[in-house]
Amino acid sequence: MSCELAPARSAHPVRSLTWVRWACLSALLFGEVMFLTVRFDTGTIYHIQGWWADLMGQSWIIPQVCIAVTAALLLFGGSRLREEFRSVAAQPTPLGQMWPLLAGHLTVYLAFTSVTGVLLGGNIENYAHPEWWAVLWLIMAAATGITWFAMILAPRLWLTLIKHAWIPLLVGLGLGLAAWGAGRVTKELWRPLSETTLRLDYFLLRLVVPDVRYDPSQCLLGTDRFYVTVAPACSGYEGIGLIWVFLGGFLWFFRHTLRFPQAFLLFPLGTLVIYLANVLRIFGLILLGSYGSEEIALGGFHSQAGWLALNGVALGMVGFAGRSAFFSKTVAGEWSGNASAAYLAPFLALVLVNMLTLIVTHGGFDYYYALRIFAVAAVLLCYRKVYQVLSWRCSWEALAAGVGVFALWMGLEWVALDPTAQAASNDHFAAGLFGMGASWARIWLLFRVLGSVIAVPIAEELAFRGYLSRRLIATDFEQVPMGQFTWFSFLLSSLVFGMLHGRLLAGVLAGMVFALVVCRTKRLSDAIWAHAITNGLIAVYVLTTSTWTLW
Repeated sequence: MSCELAPARSAHPVRSLTWVRWACLSALLFGEVMFLTVRFDTGTIYHIQGWWADLMGQSWIIPQVCIAVTAALLLFGGSRLREEFRSVAAQPTPLGQMWPLLAGHLTVYLAFTSVTGVLLGGNIENYAHPEWWAVLWLIMAAATGITWFAMILAPRLWLTLIKHAWIPLLVGLGLGLAAWGAGRVTKELWRPLSETTLRLDYFLLRLVVPDVRYDPSQCLLGTDRFYVTVAPACSGYEGIGLIWVFLGGFLWFFRHTLRFPQAFLLFPLGTLVIYLANVLRIFGLILLGSYGSEEIALGGFHSQAGWLALNGVALGMVGFAGRSAFFSKTVAGEWSGNASAAYLAPFLALVLVNMLTLIVTHGGFDYYYALRIFAVAAVLLCYRKVYQVLSWRCSWEALAAGVGVFALWMGLEWVALDPTAQAASNDHFAAGLFGMGASWARIWLLFRVLGSVIAVPIAEELAFRGYLSRRLIATDFEQVPMGQFTWFSFLLSSLVFGMLHGRLLAGVLAGMVFALVVCRTKRLSDAIWAHAITNGLIAVYVLTTSTWTLW
């Protein structure tokens, strides 16, 4: 891997422009969907009888189905669909037609938003024929989608794609709907799962605790000192659904190194392991609350132990499969190279320490933030030789991107600002910070700035732009040139990046900008610099205005 060579900036200008256009249109669609989701609540019509009210009440399913189908098409569409798509994508909508289409799309979207406001505004019952408003809503929703797709590709090209690749499209559609349906089915499993979970935990508690409180009718379990109710979310179905998604992606991306059909046995094995891990989580929660700290049990342990278990099971399944001759074609030691660990370990260390400190601080002020920096620094030191091949120059593109993402982040923060919630969060943060005393508060702030500007940008960019974006292109990610662009890699890596941040829309858009910087300069260091500049400007703003909610 070489990051020193200057890219040929004149190569494939039309293709680069096409990908930039697609990225902008995807960001537009994402922003429009997020605005509708945040702005309107279907709960305003739950009490109304009628087919249109039932339809509107289930409208939240549409984005879920679209995401599931899109993911299935990307993962399982096959080479034929990709070849046909590349063929039609080489003929994008001419720029001369883009602006009228964009104007038409925005006009239709505004009309769609207005109709949605009428239906979900809380006074639709005052209208004589609300069902006609629902029909108009369906028409405007379809028109909004059609005009967006027309900006991506001309309608005749979509028809060509359907004509030539209807089989893989049908397969992807079926698998996407099946995946969405499977998620709904696992949710309905909560009642039998909660009963079984309750019984297993009762059996474990009887082995170590004399005074067990057990009421199956109320899903209640614990001791005289501390007891809990095993709610649907605690039954284990969420962990099972997540491990299925993880294993599905794992089997797909490592399909060339896994043995089939043996590899499919990882699904029942992973299901059993993650379910038992959830049983042990509840068992540990009750013991901690009964004989340790009730505050920690209800706070950090309750919220973070499940994610720790999920990560542990997921990583354990990967390691087990890679070192088992029954599941893997590769021999022990060939499954993951030193480079993969070098790119992922800093971020994993950051996440692990974050989870552990959240457990100890039970959702309160994180007094141990400095441990994240030490953990990342230790990993970077271990793999320092791997990073020597990276160029660490900062370009003007990185500077512009860093400032631009800062402006974008602050703009979205201002739009979503809730003064009451911000005041409460600021007061909570300030109480924890200045409660340490002035000297310790200064030291904590110093580490917080160092973490934001140095540790976090390096760890996250190594993982997302250095590893994940290339790993989504090829199994042997080291053979993928830094900054190589594919639609799937760009969108999925940016989406995952945004999901791991507290502000989804801002996080996804920031991930897209950082990815485009790497695509332009072919240097990972520019994404790190851009990320560091953004975080540095946010730190300056936080320290000068005491807007602690940004941290």
